[in-house]
Amino acid sequence: MNIMDYQIKYLKYKNKYLIYKEQMGGTFKNACIALFYNNNIFLVQQKDGSWNIPGGHIDPGENSFQAAFREFKEETGGFDLKKWANSSNPRKEFHKYEYNGHTKIWWHVSKEDPKIIFIPNNETVKGQWFPLNKLPTLRFPKSIQELISYIKIKKY
Repeated sequence: MNIMDYQIKYLKYKNKYLIYKEQMGGTFKNACIALFYNNNIFLVQQKDGSWNIPGGHIDPGENSFQAAFREFKEETGGFDLKKWANSSNPRKEFHKYEYNGHTKIWWHVSKEDPKIIFIPNNETVKGQWFPLNKLPTLRFPKSIQELISYIKIKKY
């Protein structure tokens, strides 16, 4: 076997391993959903006053998609985004953006207002839409700015 054969074998093994780890809740520890509508993004305010995309830790046995929807529901005080996403035909598509190998950001640019009714809860105190050009103090500004730049490049 030459060096090229070993490299190919290693890459195949690594890819299978990473897929397995992700299915087992592995490499990605956090998941969130960035929801966009009419050049706005929906953010929630944490108890420390900072704003963020609704999201959090991936629980054992969950995949990143399940965790993101669960966290969105928890941090908005009960808004069932999954139910909303499945409520119309065709079904709403969510895309994924991987941030620094530890967070999967699921995102959707909506053509319709999801009419989110935020209810304060044990994790967040406010939730509202913000224009993309007037964002508040963000808890993780780099990840959100990178995602917005990525979406603009994709032209969704």
